[in-house]
Amino acid sequence: MSIQIGKLLSDGRVRHIKALHETLSKDLVRKLRVFYPNDKRVDALLSLGDMLTLGPSPYGKWTGYGDVVHCYSRIRDGREAPQQFVSRIADNMDIFSSMEDTCLLFDNGKWYVMDKGERRELPTLIGETSSHDSMKQITVYVNNRAKLERIETPHWQKFQELAERESRILYVYRGSRLVRIIRSSNLKKKLYATL
Repeated sequence: MSIQIGKLLSDGRVRHIKALHETLSKDLVRKLRVFYPNDKRVDALLSLGDMLTLGPSPYGKWTGYGDVVHCYSRIRDGREAPQQFVSRIADNMDIFSSMEDTCLLFDNGKWYVMDKGERRELPTLIGETSSHDSMKQITVYVNNRAKLERIETPHWQKFQELAERESRILYVYRGSRLVRIIRSSNLKKKLYATL
């Protein structure tokens, strides 16, 4: 699966490239929103031509496997034929959105996903992006008499509600790494009242 990444030009045409090894995921949405929020960064990205992977920085060369900072450009880093992998121009948004790949469009400071000729804004919050594996490997524990006890994993949006309802502290782990501690506001008030 691949992604078409494009920018709407002032004349209604779309300049675009292909990211061959990318799929619409939370990670991709985060990279686009955080690292490509303006015309200058998007133009720098498109100037690389087709790429294998999208990194947070369009500047600087890809340093090899394990490089999580730079994009892997087929022209710059793969030394492939420029005429075949440069950015292309679609005559309008309809042509751009009819491509077989998932199409992401940058227009006036916002990112959109093109879906059946319509464009929907990419979600503002990363948690709003649907992902089938967003809760995999998440384990939630509560303190039970100086011992951590595993509980059923609720949806991310329900963590604070659960902490409030049960007046407990939740310890959220991804694998063996503690990623978040969620406290009930009642416990916070009691803590400050005793100081």
